[in-house]
Amino acid sequence: MSRISDVIVVGGGVIGCASAWFLAREGLSVTLLERGQLAERASGANAGMLLPFGETNLGGPFLAWALRSLALFPELCAELRQRSGIDPELEASGALHVAFDAEAALHLRAKAERFAEHGLRWLDGDDLRSQESSLARELVGGVWSPL
Repeated sequence: MSRISDVIVVGGGVIGCASAWFLAREGLSVTLLERGQLAERASGANAGMLLPFGETNLGGPFLAWALRSLALFPELCAELRQRSGIDPELEASGALHVAFDAEAALHLRAKAERFAEHGLRWLDGDDLRSQESSLARELVGGVWSPL
């Protein structure tokens, strides 16, 4: 028996599964193709973090999109919990990016200054250790992001 889909999504990672789910929710018939197990590759290996200020220094439209997407996530988690009975265990805890040398500290300080309006702030090593005593003595400092 042949089956015709409105959309074929290739890849069963978090992006492929989310795309298929949202398309189906809009009434489209969707076929999801995955060569292995769902989320067994990159999506299964990440730490589940959503960090608009993580590995990038991009601002502008990218940052606006990332912040808008992040704001939608609690509602998505609530819907997933309600529909599936599985708790995504969303925890908005912020993030700390640390520097162990002067060069890394320079980059992180610049990031903190650039995105200060979003709550990012630079903390030197002593300030960080006063809040978390288990941090390494070699730590030069870090950027705290509430997002």
